[in-house]
Amino acid sequence: MCPIPRLDDLLDELSEAKTFSKIDLRQSQHHGTPETPREVFFTLIKHNLFRKLEKCSFMVPEVPFLGYIVSGQGISVDQEKAVAIKPWPTPTNITEARAFHGLAFFYRRFIINFSAIAAPINECLKKGDFKWTSTTQATFEEIKDRICSTHILVLPDFGKLFEVECDASGVGIWAVLTQEKKPVTFFSEK
Repeated sequence: MCPIPRLDDLLDELSEAKTFSKIDLRQSQHHGTPETPREVFFTLIKHNLFRKLEKCSFMVPEVPFLGYIVSGQGISVDQEKAVAIKPWPTPTNITEARAFHGLAFFYRRFIINFSAIAAPINECLKKGDFKWTSTTQATFEEIKDRICSTHILVLPDFGKLFEVECDASGVGIWAVLTQEKKPVTFFSEK
């Protein structure tokens, strides 16, 4: 049994990729890592893995992947997902607020100083009684806007120099990892 790879590790493996393929499997018990498209097809046949060809794409410049678009330029928010975020209704209870927070937290890598920005929503989730204030509402709208208008994050190239820009304040700390003045990821903690 192979461990499930971390999303960050999977994205790091794409560092110099320019074309991408995606195979959608109906059932999967095999955890191999074939190297070529030919090996992929032979592995699928050998292990009786059935593919949905209408959901597959081969040697294309970009592919949707777990809410992202991955391309030779880097990683961006899948705009089909962003379209669903923009009209997200204002949460009226803690369950709805947690659902939005989980979605926003998933896209935090695209938002500089996310933890400090999201602090009012985090406070709303900590308390036993749900209170959605005008500050929380402003934060909610800002996060939706930022998710819908994010940067493209370049794929890391481990043969090139990384630079880190950071800032600490009374509210939190944030950092931007860059290569050649382009963001690779944003990080923040409160």
